[in-house]
Amino acid sequence: MVTNNSFWFTILKSKARTKLSSFPLVDLIDGFSIRYVQSDHKNKEPTMDSFMFHVSDGINESPTHKIAINIKIINDEKPVAVFEPLQVQDGKGTILTNSSFFIVDFDSTPENIRIEVEKFPKYEYYKLFSILQNS
Repeated sequence: MVTNNSFWFTILKSKARTKLSSFPLVDLIDGFSIRYVQSDHKNKEPTMDSFMFHVSDGINESPTHKIAINIKIINDEKPVAVFEPLQVQDGKGTILTNSSFFIVDFDSTPENIRIEVEKFPKYEYYKLFSILQNS
């Protein structure tokens, strides 16, 4: 283990929001930790990130190294839903399809998204059926 506190890690390429660009090795030896915070995920869910760094003793530098970061996705984005008004003639019906809705959830698959009815229509009812059925 190297205990010379004149060694420095320097990040060469990183995102613009990086708060830390270099730190002395002694910080890690003394028990401090460097924390990566994946905070730029609004309307996107990155699964990987990386940064480049080298180590310097003030005179010599190590080759540049790349640290890959795998990001575990969590379901923390709220679904976004936009609906078109339905048009129906008196005494007739209409079909609700996926083209009637625009639903996006960046950290869920369509299989995990549910549309839940909170209040039923006052004058009609509806039922779920396959387009292949003659209902």
